[in-house]
Order: sequence, then C-alpha cells, then structure tokens
Amino acid sequence: NGDNMQGGTCSMNTWPNGDWESSGEISLTDVAGENDVVLLFELYEDPAGSSSARVFIDNINVYGVTVDNVDAVLATTNLATYYVVDDVVSTTVDVVNDGDSDMTVDVTLVINDGTSDVVNETITDVAVTIGATETVSFTGWTAVTGNYTYTASVSDPGGDTNLDNNEITGGFEVFDIDPCVYTLPYFEDFETVDTVPSDACWSTAGTEFTGVAGYAAWDIYFGMNRSVFADFWQGAPDDIYMLTTPTFDFSNEGGGTLTFDWQSYGSSHYSGDYFKVKLSTDGGVNYSTVWFVNGDNMQGGTCSSNTWPDGDWETSGEIDLPGVAGVANVKILFEMYEDPAGYSSGRVFIDNINVTGAEVSVDAEVSATNIATSYLVDDVISPTVDVVNNGEAEMTVDVTLVLNDGSSNVVDETVSSVVVASGATETITFTDWNAVEGIYTYTASVSDPGGDVNLSNNELSGTFDVDPNGVHNIGNNLVNIYPNPSEGLFKIDGSSNLSFIVVDVTGQIIILGNLAADTTVELNKPGIYIFRFSNGNAEKVIVK
Repeated sequence: NGDNMQGGTCSMNTWPNGDWESSGEISLTDVAGENDVVLLFELYEDPAGSSSARVFIDNINVYGVTVDNVDAVLATTNLATYYVVDDVVSTTVDVVNDGDSDMTVDVTLVINDGTSDVVNETITDVAVTIGATETVSFTGWTAVTGNYTYTASVSDPGGDTNLDNNEITGGFEVFDIDPCVYTLPYFEDFETVDTVPSDACWSTAGTEFTGVAGYAAWDIYFGMNRSVFADFWQGAPDDIYMLTTPTFDFSNEGGGTLTFDWQSYGSSHYSGDYFKVKLSTDGGVNYSTVWFVNGDNMQGGTCSSNTWPDGDWETSGEIDLPGVAGVANVKILFEMYEDPAGYSSGRVFIDNINVTGAEVSVDAEVSATNIATSYLVDDVISPTVDVVNNGEAEMTVDVTLVLNDGSSNVVDETVSSVVVASGATETITFTDWNAVEGIYTYTASVSDPGGDVNLSNNELSGTFDVDPNGVHNIGNNLVNIYPNPSEGLFKIDGSSNLSFIVVDVTGQIIILGNLAADTTVELNKPGIYIFRFSNGNAEKVIVK
C-alpha cells in the first residue's frame, strides 16, 4: 500500500519499459483438493488523495503442488565413530515419511570390513504414516578389530520424488582398547587442537546456544598460546555451555586432583552467571559439582580484548576429585550458564587442564604360618600361610612355601594368582607332607604385586624338627618331655621359670602349670596332646 505501491520504474505512464517487481512465491492456503479456486487482483485509490500512476500486472503463474507426493527419507543412524572389540553394536535407523500418504518400505543395513559384508540385513514392510518417523532396529553385531564402512538405505516406496535422501553412508573403527580412556597423568594445553570438540573423546553435548548466527558456543583461540573458550560474548541469556572430557582410568590410583587455568573478558557477569566443574565416577551418567564460581567472581584474570587472552590467568587451584580411587570411568564436565535476567558480554577461556592420580600404597605381607616347631615321624603336616593386603587396592599375588632338609627342598610349591582385597587376609593351604626325621627350615613368601612399598615383610622363615621317638630338646635344651609315647605319665625337665599349658587336639585346655624340679604330668585319657611353653615352644605327646 501507499509508497510501497511504487514498484519498479518506467519512463512514462503508458509504457512499462523499466524494471519489474516480482510478487515472490505466494502460498495459496486451503486450496489442496479444491476445484473452484478463483484469484482476485484488487486495487483501491485513497479518497483523500489523487493518485496519478498506472499499475501494470504481467506473467501471472498459478501452479499446484503434486498430489500424493512420495518421499522416503533415511534420516539418521545411531552408529558411533568408534567401538571397542567385543562391544555389541545394536544399530538403529530412523526412516521419515516426507510424502503426502502412508508408505511401506524396506530398510537395509550393510556393514563392510573392506573385504566382505559382516552385516547385511533387511527389515521388510516397515509402515510409516504421513510425517512420521519410524526407528528400525537391527540384530546386534559383536565388534571385531578393524576399519568399517556402513550403508543404511530405505527402498523406493513407489514414485519417490527424491531418491537422493534414501541412503546414509559412513564409517567407524573398532579398537582393541578404548582410545578415549586415558591413564594418568593427563595434560591438555590445546596447542594442537583446531576445533571443539577436538575428537570423538571430547563432547559438547548438552550445550544450548542461541547466540549470534555464525558463532559457535565453544571455539579455539588461535594465537601464540592456544586455549578453548565459551563464547559468552555472542551468546544469549539462558544459554548453557557444556564441555566434557574424555574418560580417565583411576583403577590403579588412590585418589585424584584437577587443576586448570582460566580467565574471562567482559565488563561484568550477572549474578546468575556461573562456571562449574562437575565430576562423574560412572562414565557420565551422574555428576556432582567439585568447583564453582559465579557472578562477579567469574571475572577472572585480565585481558585487553575479547579475542586475545593476553593478560594474567586465574588458576583453579588443586581441586580434589572425591571417590575416584579405583574407578575406571571418570569424566569431568566444564559447565557455564548465562543469567536469563542479564546479558553477559565476555568470553571465558580455559587452558592447561591437568588431571593427576594419587599413588596407591601397595604392601603384601606374609603374616603367619601354622608350622609348629616340632613333629613326630609320619605326622601329616598340612601347611597354611596367611597373606595380608596392607595396601589401598586389591592385589593379585603368588604365594610360595619351601621346606628344606639341609641338603634339598622336600617341598617347593607355589599357589598362583591369589586375589586379596585391600585390608583383607587370605589363608593359603598347601599340599600335605608326611614328616620324615630331620631338622628343617621353611620359607613362606609372597610375590611383589607391583610397586610393593615394603618388601621386608614379604617373607617369613623358621625351623622345625621331626623326631623318631618324640623326645625333643626344646628351646636350646631348656625342656625335655619323656617318655613319649607313654601310658599317661610324663616327666618334664626344664627351667623353673617356665609356665605351660596342655591342650587336646580340639584346643581345649587340660592342664595349666609351672615347671619345677622333676615336674610330672599325668594324662589319663588316650590321645594326642600338645604341651605349650611360655618360651613359645610346643611339643606333641601321645598317650597310649
């Protein structure tokens, strides 16, 4: 209307020889399926004015949209860029009906290892209503190391007007070890990074950016020293910025810490702005905040312009990472938010991310054996060795027992791959051995589980004797018990400052006493008994 009716130009009112305006494409609503559509061109002269121009019309073009348009679209797949060997790849494909009527299609997935198809499956007769999306699931495939290409395609339902969107292709790699799981220490200064995210291991998932077109929520500053930044400068209120690290393996760590540098350019940050660091110990399912600044506290460091972080940097300080000890799937999330009630104008830069683990204490100890100081000939000795884990993580060790008669090893046995939890004691049982007369040494030892901080307690040694008639000199000839075996009466010669107890094979105490000159002990019930003396020695006797 009005001046807007002065479209185009011409040299005189009788000859439209100048340029023309185009109406552009005018959508004709509600005409689909109608057979009595009329168009009216209507012009009106203002009664308060006196217009003097002619209005010319030409090249009227009326056309209809094809009825029963057919368009099957293969929209997306859930295939990732990489997998780890033995992962079960359960592929899904989304098929969209962009046509004007319901359709039935076949959907095919082909995965090729460069030589042959490892997957070639078709799901037939998939019904998709107008405007709908159907997710089609294929049989799970167990990943094998290698490089793969894939093709997902949807058949022509008949008369498809755009066959260019019926197929998606791509590729992925299967690794022996997850390439996105990092051992420690880990350091990232972004000096070799060109984009955010830099690879499949980093992620900006969860970011909601409604800022200026042509700008990204996260980007890399390219300069003498590169860094990553969140673009608050071009963002908008209520935007949220998320940058998630790769996975860190703390399986062999006793704890962990994080440090990083940061700074912000901008006149101010509103009170609702925040910058949080969050920690996940379950692979990114759940997060908890371990570091936090907000509002004016986000104005960290100084720089001369919003594109050049050339001033001083703030440091996060050492941030403790609670609950990471022994955990294999730790992730760290850098999260920022713009106050919906404000309008922040700064960029927030991050650099020199450093994740470190705390050393795990490792200490395997042989704490005890059940080997006595003396035995009788033909006694069956069933040796046991107690191994204690004094470290901070589960350990796997080998335990060895050696019995030597002075000239050779009569027992040399190793029990392998004994698992001992942190703080626990495991009792290892060795093969029975029939006692033979002699004087013996024994050594019980536990292997170094790796990085053992105290190897001096990995071994326990001692001596014992096997006597043919049961008469022993105990403790450097301090005590003699005889006769042995007997019909119940035993004489004990020894130091008068020793005390003793007598127990039966069940451990029940039968007699307590102190040695004196010509001490006699009477045991009336036939069986086997143990004399234990206060000097630590013991002797087995038999009542016939």
